[in-house]
Amino acid sequence: MALPSLDLRAVLAPVKLVWARLESRGARCLVEAKVRTELARVVGFAGPANAPQLLADRLARRLDNQMRLGGPITDPVGWLIEASP
Repeated sequence: MALPSLDLRAVLAPVKLVWARLESRGARCLVEAKVRTELARVVGFAGPANAPQLLADRLARRLDNQMRLGGPITDPVGWLIEASP
């Protein structure tokens, strides 16, 4: 399994099992680009020290809600992209 880029590992740690389902390099690059864009936006209001944890917390909450209310994730790329904005 390919890991996320080093600068995004902490942000994507809560969804590592969803990340593991990304089969192609292109899908991983697409998700990383979206996460970096959202991380830059969060840095704008939370600062660089807090932004990674805030985004990781958001992903963790969304995954928890998905598992409790939404059932299995059938499209990991779409789910991760939607979870990042």
